[in-house]
Amino acid sequence: MRDLRQNTDGHRFARGSLDYYCFLSVLILIKKSCFVIRTFIYGKNFTMAYSYTVKKTIEFSETDMAGIVHFSNFFRYMEMAEHAFLRSLGLSVHFNEAGQCNGWARVHAECDYLSPLHFEEEVEIELFVREIRRKTINYFYVFKKFDGEEANVVATGTITAVSVLINRQDNSISGQEIPTNFKDVINICPPEYYQKHLKKQ
Repeated sequence: MRDLRQNTDGHRFARGSLDYYCFLSVLILIKKSCFVIRTFIYGKNFTMAYSYTVKKTIEFSETDMAGIVHFSNFFRYMEMAEHAFLRSLGLSVHFNEAGQCNGWARVHAECDYLSPLHFEEEVEIELFVREIRRKTINYFYVFKKFDGEEANVVATGTITAVSVLINRQDNSISGQEIPTNFKDVINICPPEYYQKHLKKQ
């Protein structure tokens, strides 16, 4: 079977023909042009969008009677880091497109606590994109507290978010494929960046 490519007029190009190579050259040019445009919009490191770091000072209202951060707040911190990550890419966790309301629903969340956090301590939250599927993104988080130059891991966590379409008429929510503008700028993080922090099975 000859390898053929079809042009916009419905004609097909045979492998090895001049038209065939011209067609491939145009495809390559289009791909490079898209790369240049994305680089202009998102910066040189847009293809490196698989991790993000935020810092937070612990507020008094976030602690419990024992004087440590209440366990539930770690989930709020993870969500805060996710929102900041998306904003850094010009995206949002909640947006309207073509008259439709889109968002991200949580289908899994967990956190492992290793050491407490106290009022006015500063915590660094590292987000890593661990997995991307057709409809979901799995984030892995590492919480660090610094004692001088030494970083101590105080917690790790994961959140799996599914891309959803929200029907405002009946408030129903249905899963959908991850929008193209998200897939174009979010990538899977190399495991070596976070693997040492994974819980031993």
